[in-house]
Amino acid sequence: MNRILLFALCALLCSCSQNKEKEAETALFEQIRQDYVEMKKYHSTILEEKDRTVDVYVRKGEKITDMTVLSEESNCVSVVFDNYRRVYNIFLQKGEKIKGWGLKEIKTDKRVIRVNMVRE
Repeated sequence: MNRILLFALCALLCSCSQNKEKEAETALFEQIRQDYVEMKKYHSTILEEKDRTVDVYVRKGEKITDMTVLSEESNCVSVVFDNYRRVYNIFLQKGEKIKGWGLKEIKTDKRVIRVNMVRE
């Protein structure tokens, strides 16, 4: 009888431990998902070949002060907010050459990408 009770107690403890692990795992995945959404919305995005538009979110009180490309070989256009207080990077496909950029569009050797400034 004692063995059965001991076995039942062990099974109960293992079950509780597994439930806590599942809850922790679920919370971790939710935090990772929220971090990804935050990163994509406010820090950077990687455009696919099919993309013809990109949304850039402008927070309340922010203003865009520049759009830059660091070098001729760069595959990234940076949107600068409030003199580098925040930078949003738009990454293009590897091998795609940037021909021109501005607040309304980015021109490459393969396509034109419309930039949507979304004010919050």
